[in-house]
Amino acid sequence: MLSRSAQPVMSLAARLRRAVWTAGIAIIAMAASVAATKPTLGPGQEFSAPGLQVHSPAADGWFEESRTDDQFVFAKRGASRDEWYIASVIVSYLPEFGNPDGFAYYVTREFQRSVPQRVEILTLETQATAEREYPCVRLRSVFFYHELTLWLPKKTRHEMISLSCRHPYRKNLGFLAIYLHRGGPVDEHLEEAAASFIEGVQVPPQPIANDLPP
Repeated sequence: MLSRSAQPVMSLAARLRRAVWTAGIAIIAMAASVAATKPTLGPGQEFSAPGLQVHSPAADGWFEESRTDDQFVFAKRGASRDEWYIASVIVSYLPEFGNPDGFAYYVTREFQRSVPQRVEILTLETQATAEREYPCVRLRSVFFYHELTLWLPKKTRHEMISLSCRHPYRKNLGFLAIYLHRGGPVDEHLEEAAASFIEGVQVPPQPIANDLPP
């Protein structure tokens, strides 16, 4: 991630499609027996990511679903059969914005562009935030995914919390931390768990020249 070999030039919408929808569908299709064979991670396990410090969620039961130069995807089964938690970090190209509201509008637009036709958005909130020393935007959305089954149509509730930020050392790049709950009952502790995961995605205090693309 953010290495010389990586070429994170895809748009945020394209990254969201791959990290949320494509990876999510793959995880959903994963049999419980297959998921059980994946080694679980230690809570808050650190991963090597030049230009970013990435940690797995600080809880038991998570495993690494996939990893590339510009994307991490972690997953965890919930209590019910169709319940999953997905936490991911992606890097994407980020254009310049004249003000924080422009950044927030861009994140909203790219999320909407990434959504498949079978998704019904119930709520979508975005807001620029000054919680970090570099520009960031928070997004929260609740939506239904209308699945095609062999028997009856089924819609599954999803709730997603994310933070999009501009990388302070590479102004044309942004990174996005996503925490997603799929299926099951409403999780009253979702916001706390999402905040913990997002806090574990940080830019190192000092840039290392060899870690950043030219």
